[in-house]
Amino acid sequence: MATILIIGKDPVLSSAVQQALAVEPHTFRFSESLDRLPYLAAGDVPALLVVDLMSFGPDVASVILRIRSASALERVPMLCLGRGETASMVAQILDAGGDDYLRKPFVPREIAARVRALLRRSTRNATAPGLILDADHYAVQINGQHVALTPTEFVLLETLCQSAGDHLSAEELLERVWHYPPGRGDPALVRNHVRNLRRKLERDPNRPRIVTSSHGRGYTISAELLRR
Repeated sequence: MATILIIGKDPVLSSAVQQALAVEPHTFRFSESLDRLPYLAAGDVPALLVVDLMSFGPDVASVILRIRSASALERVPMLCLGRGETASMVAQILDAGGDDYLRKPFVPREIAARVRALLRRSTRNATAPGLILDADHYAVQINGQHVALTPTEFVLLETLCQSAGDHLSAEELLERVWHYPPGRGDPALVRNHVRNLRRKLERDPNRPRIVTSSHGRGYTISAELLRR
């Protein structure tokens, strides 16, 4: 699940984007004003921006630069929607900070594929906080703050860090962390410990950004491991 911020003044377009992406369990937020963006993103940074360029005048490059000027949105993937822009204008859009461009009217399946690609790319290039693991004290430092973990939570976190960028299934974690034989152990054990780990590490455990999961693939971590 990802939080997608749709920026534009056309409610019909916003509804069309939302319907096209309804097959995924995304959360949608909306902004008709560029002025509100710094405040809107301050508390909960979205995973993706979808921008209707036609809502804000012909100077599309300045629109993108203004969005990027909000520090919280500086690196958030941005899909720009336009109509009739020339190749030169599309180049300006991408040079100004847009990550992808799609011409309206769009096919729902195409925008859904573009969104999935941008979200995958942002996950691979995530700049989550660095984690400093302290094995002597079963602790971790994140954003300079010391967080105490149980021994099992620490080994679980360390195992995820050792496979950063890859997904580990509950079955793999049962083998690596709890040393169960293949096919043995209860996946609920993994879920409960991941939930406890998120409570300690995440700003919002219900919308995790560090220890994340993907249906059918397993768990992964989006943070750099800095060894002490």
